[in-house]
Amino acid sequence: MALGHKTLAYFYLQLAQHLDAGIPLARALRETAGPPAAGLQQMAGWIERGGSVEQALQMATAWLPRAERPLLTAAAASGRLPAALRRLAERHNQIRAARRKVALTCAYPVLLFHLGLLIFPAVRATMAGRTLTVGGYLLTVAVTVLPVWAAGLWLATLARRESPGLTRLADGLPFFRGYSRSQALADFTFTLGNLLDAGVILGEAWLIAGQVSRSPALRAAGQRIHETIAQGEPPGLSLPRFACFPPEYAGLYRAGELNGQLDHNLRLLAEQSLDHSRLCLQLAAKAYATLIFLLVAGMVGYIAFSTYAGYFNALGKLSGAN
Repeated sequence: MALGHKTLAYFYLQLAQHLDAGIPLARALRETAGPPAAGLQQMAGWIERGGSVEQALQMATAWLPRAERPLLTAAAASGRLPAALRRLAERHNQIRAARRKVALTCAYPVLLFHLGLLIFPAVRATMAGRTLTVGGYLLTVAVTVLPVWAAGLWLATLARRESPGLTRLADGLPFFRGYSRSQALADFTFTLGNLLDAGVILGEAWLIAGQVSRSPALRAAGQRIHETIAQGEPPGLSLPRFACFPPEYAGLYRAGELNGQLDHNLRLLAEQSLDHSRLCLQLAAKAYATLIFLLVAGMVGYIAFSTYAGYFNALGKLSGAN
């Protein structure tokens, strides 16, 4: 299960600082905190015995994100590992800040929703004129609240395990579809740019970036463009054929090819895609927060309507009896 963005950011930053200070990689791993200590010791021992960085990173598959392992391998081979680590740390901090902002946006409506679920059984029993036992109340709350908690835990587990099922689920949800696709494109572009910066040849960089992408469309595009490059055609001419690359993306990539600023344009495209994913995530959070408010308002309206309806029925019966 991959580590959280905060832990990964601190891990990458510590490791970069150790390497910048001239500390060998094996010792730097031993001196770094955050990931499982046993895993770091195992990686350090492997490197000290003459093993490759790529093989050492394979030992961290349980907690190191899959998309970042080939990038780190290439950066270590080219002697640019500290720079790559700093960029990864900055990126994880950016993603963490965006998700924390969304969590704060959703906190109040989620709290209201839970409050509604907690008081609804008592109000309903009062309206029906029956006594609600403690056992009955707890059973009713468990039936309503526990499935919500279980769904949240399930989604969090899918996210930590980098499950492709979560991507398919997000693609099927209104408002989250734009976030999922923009985030996948941002991750793909970030990986591609850093692979090129680490000295990986263009065709191989496209292939690797596609292979580690969570998006089936980007995986297919990476493979096809790898084949196109092998045939001697620049990828910029092929991008408009793929729906996963917006027109402005294809245009800026092609401009970078022609003017020799592809590295710069890829960084710009990664930042733009990440900004768009943040915006989509914030819109999704506001939309679903509004939906929760409406659900709570509907519950309150139902309780109020039922209460007054009960009163009027009772008054009607009394009037009829007289």
